[in-house]
Amino acid sequence: MTTNDTIPVSTPPAHGKSAADRAPGRAAPEWATLLVILAGTFMITLDFFIVNVAIPTMQRDLDASASEIQWIVAGYALAIGSGVITSGRLGDLYSRRRMYATGLALFTLASLACGLAENAPELVAARVAQGLSAALLTPQVLAIITTAFRGRALARRSPRTA
Repeated sequence: MTTNDTIPVSTPPAHGKSAADRAPGRAAPEWATLLVILAGTFMITLDFFIVNVAIPTMQRDLDASASEIQWIVAGYALAIGSGVITSGRLGDLYSRRRMYATGLALFTLASLACGLAENAPELVAARVAQGLSAALLTPQVLAIITTAFRGRALARRSPRTA
């Protein structure tokens, strides 16, 4: 690898300080960013638990076998696990914000497909699509946090803590 092959890294804000470090008495715009990206993470995690709670209903309403139920749950997790590394690299290449927004939009569409699924195989396919879209936005969260927050703001627990 030559020096020209290095991955571009975004530059920190002026003078190495984030907006939160420059204006300690005010909540910085980065906190709004944090709320938005964590909302996506919350949706991904919540979806996993909701499906686990809904298993008996899915078995009854979709007449799903035990194997199909396992694929409904595991397909989501396998898709996330298999797509995270590639998705992180896509965020590096094509903008973390763009990949996060694309993942969130695709996750929403896949959730709609899950809700409209009329049988277990359709639900398995929709859950895998949901997992792949979750994999697209998941690595962007940590990358955005580490670029939006610097110094004290990165270690801070809330905008009110100084």
